Amino acid sequence: MKKKFLSLILGLILALSLTACSAEQREPVPQGATTEITTFSDTATLNTFGRTFYPEGRLALYNTATGFEVTFRGTSLTMSYGAGGIRTLQLAVFVDGARASTISPTNTVSSRKPMYSEQDFVICSGLKYGTHTVKVLKMTEAYANQMTISKITCDGYFLDAPAKLTKLISFYGDSLTVGCNNLLVGTESDWIAAHPGAGSPFDSLEDGTLAYPVITCNKLGAVADVHARSGIKVYNGESSLCQLNIYNKNFCGEKDFLKIGTVDYDMDSLSPDAIVINIGANDWSGSTPLAEIKAKVIELAEKLIEVHGAETPLFFAEGCGNVRAMIDIYEEIATEFTQRGYTAYHLNFTQRKEAGSHPKVADHELCGEELSSFIKSKLGW
Repeated sequence: MKKKFLSLILGLILALSLTACSAEQREPVPQGATTEITTFSDTATLNTFGRTFYPEGRLALYNTATGFEVTFRGTSLTMSYGAGGIRTLQLAVFVDGARASTISPTNTVSSRKPMYSEQDFVICSGLKYGTHTVKVLKMTEAYANQMTISKITCDGYFLDAPAKLTKLISFYGDSLTVGCNNLLVGTESDWIAAHPGAGSPFDSLEDGTLAYPVITCNKLGAVADVHARSGIKVYNGESSLCQLNIYNKNFCGEKDFLKIGTVDYDMDSLSPDAIVINIGANDWSGSTPLAEIKAKVIELAEKLIEVHGAETPLFFAEGCGNVRAMIDIYEEIATEFTQRGYTAYHLNFTQRKEAGSHPKVADHELCGEELSSFIKSKLGW
């Protein structure tokens, strides 16, 4: 009896072991499938987001919310990258539709790697073997840090990427649009007082994937092209630190840490279904007369219409910066474009930032809800 019992136990253990082995067994890589991606434009295995570009065949992620999406069979995903900047590079990782982690490939604030000095970094690992879709979006803006990717690999094989969203909204703005300091608790002056001598003020306190442009697009099923930079003006003479001079460039900023060069972007490849303009607060705080700000915002909108077509809807959105004067001129600008026969709308965000700080994540969520509902009501999306 005892022998039979032991035999039964051993048989059961063996059966369970075989089942486990079978469950972990991976199918061979199908013919024609690939375990790595090194071609980043016009490929069935990769979706890109935002104003990406391809220096020397690499995938460049500079602007806020630029990124990529892949689907693969396996348990882990790795990238070969180079990066540089004045603040910590942070990326949001979404696995199978849910935000899984925040990764910082360069964990030193003043890391300045040239483009050719690359290293590998694990995006995600330890997933249950199977089919997974992973999306990576840059949380930080171009002036803070920049990166290029030369290779994406998995421990299994890549499948075709999901069907890409067809709607695109372009956003032109400043710190309010990139989500500057939206992760900050308290006021900015309090933070500075609590961090005397900080080498990079407000480092790791910005998440552009939780700013109103991305929130708006998520609610509308659209992709966000966020062309914005903290501190930028509508117009600043010949400086590259103004939208009128760089609205059509490959990234929004004057610093080029990776020495790629600021070049004209293929604006025809964007073809936005709507354009949102929310800029001018830095001009106003710099004592630029309101009449001049208004004229330059109109000039910027005219340039965008010239590029994308007169039928492209324009949304002039203001208010989250809590600058009353800007709200007034934006309403006037929208009215003027409407009278000229263009499709133009004005939205005064009812959600305002608190004094002494930029809008927080909660503010952005409310602004994103308001803007997405407004766009949907006007365009019937």
